[in-house]
Amino acid sequence: MYRVTLPDGKTIEGMRVNEDSFTLQLRNAQGNIVSVNKLTAKNIEALPDKSFMPSYKDKLSDAQLNDLVAYLSSLGGAQ
Repeated sequence: MYRVTLPDGKTIEGMRVNEDSFTLQLRNAQGNIVSVNKLTAKNIEALPDKSFMPSYKDKLSDAQLNDLVAYLSSLGGAQ
């Protein structure tokens, strides 16, 4: 996740999709791609602890977590 502050003070947050020397493309919470000119942005900061995914920390009991892991393990799949 990144937060970009534009010259007018508006901020954009999103997941980095692409980046080159001059632009940064972010996918916002609505799924739209926003392209930002890195040279004119006031600030670009990485948000390493932020995500669009909701946190499930402390929402499952130990038994539920064990059941979930057992179920996912039973699915098999590519190794």
